[in-house]
Amino acid sequence: ALKRFNCLNCHQREKEGGIDLLLADKMKSMENAENADDVQPPQLTGIGGKSRTSWLNEVLLHEGRARPWMGLRMPQFGEANLGKLHEHLPLLEGNVKDDTIGKATFSKQKIEAGKNLAGKQGHGCISCHDISGQRGGGTRGPDLATTNQRVRYDWYVRWMHQPQRLAPGTKMPNAFIDGKSLLTDYFAGDGDQQLEAMWAYFSLGPGLPLPPGMEAPKGLVISVKDRPELLRTFMPDNAGTKCLAVGYPGGFNIVFDSTQGRLAYAWAGNFLDMSSVWNDRGGNPAKILGSKFFNAPQGHPWALTTGSAVPDFAKQGKDPAYGASLPEGKTYSGPFALSFKGYQLAENGEPTFKYEVAPLDMKTSLKVSETPTSGIISVANGLTRQFQLDCPQGPVVWLNVGTSKNEPKVIDAEGKQVKVEGPLPVNGLQVLAERAGVDVFRADAGQWVFNKTGDTWEILLKVHDGAAAKQLPLKVTMHSVPKADPGLLKELK
Repeated sequence: ALKRFNCLNCHQREKEGGIDLLLADKMKSMENAENADDVQPPQLTGIGGKSRTSWLNEVLLHEGRARPWMGLRMPQFGEANLGKLHEHLPLLEGNVKDDTIGKATFSKQKIEAGKNLAGKQGHGCISCHDISGQRGGGTRGPDLATTNQRVRYDWYVRWMHQPQRLAPGTKMPNAFIDGKSLLTDYFAGDGDQQLEAMWAYFSLGPGLPLPPGMEAPKGLVISVKDRPELLRTFMPDNAGTKCLAVGYPGGFNIVFDSTQGRLAYAWAGNFLDMSSVWNDRGGNPAKILGSKFFNAPQGHPWALTTGSAVPDFAKQGKDPAYGASLPEGKTYSGPFALSFKGYQLAENGEPTFKYEVAPLDMKTSLKVSETPTSGIISVANGLTRQFQLDCPQGPVVWLNVGTSKNEPKVIDAEGKQVKVEGPLPVNGLQVLAERAGVDVFRADAGQWVFNKTGDTWEILLKVHDGAAAKQLPLKVTMHSVPKADPGLLKELK
């Protein structure tokens, strides 16, 4: 198959094939300087012992790319032609196929060590490599947050110990000498333990907490230092044109949509590049400089109902009385059920957003003060939302916390799954919602209620029963993890 599909016209295997030097130089001249370290296709020598079989399948049949910024393109011949080539390449080199992800055990100590070792004050991996979609500082290497999806663990260990032996001439430095690291603050310099910690950290996947030392890209970048930076601007991804973007120290950022009275999303990393807003004619959305880990459900998140009926948040999300946008050329002239009351800055610069919900069919209202803060910890990106509620007498008060592709799961303090039969008092329970990874929600008051609407499950919090007017504090936290691993979930408490 390698000969039939002319793989060796581009790739080299056992010193056979590959592109010539003249073509390589021509290709380098067509690449940006930071991408032009080695533009040649990867060697196929040892590929069956390097790549996971599922990644070979992704490359051969689904255009998978470890370096998507490069100008090279891999031809796609289709499954009918390539058949089981992704399974045969490992056999060609005396390996078995490998569809399993290298085992990683998660603990706060291990992931914290792995994160620091990957940072600028550690082995400096981010000096070159991308991580979780964020650019490294030099010649670009594959995204470290996809490491365990692409390569086998045993190859990763060999590569980290002897990169020049596996790829002569690579710019990848040798961080270990005779199995020992010069960074003795971590596991007394034991190379294998450091590699295991870095693997566990990388295994958190896209959206992982970024390591220290990530540099901001070039552009009109708003940097955050000792105090939060708050900016009124246009934001992308359905956050609206009347937004308040806030960057907090420590790489935590949110955007609040004042039109719909909702915390639209949160991301980890650097804050904003304002080039598209301020350059030339401007007026375009700002560019977020990080990885989003929280996306709020569409529409205003609070609802008031009478009786035990679950609110129709989907309908409310399309209602212009709650700030929903209308088609171009149309305006709304009716009464509003939602009013934004502005924001207040604490002494440390953290904002509290204030808004009021007054349903058109009720003669009462809910007053809300919301203070978002960072929930980023060693093992996961996260968000804490502290509310102060002025609840009226009569209606039931609901909060739309999040959504899930499948029915949410609930686990107790011991990690055991709880059977869901109607509303569940929060009582230290963790709600697991399946999205790109797993979103984990916790609350300190109210009852969890799950409502299926179409193909989506809504995660609702029944906050107040309306028996009497009441001022109520409420804290809701969420963390984003790659999977519902017991070790990870234990660290979220």
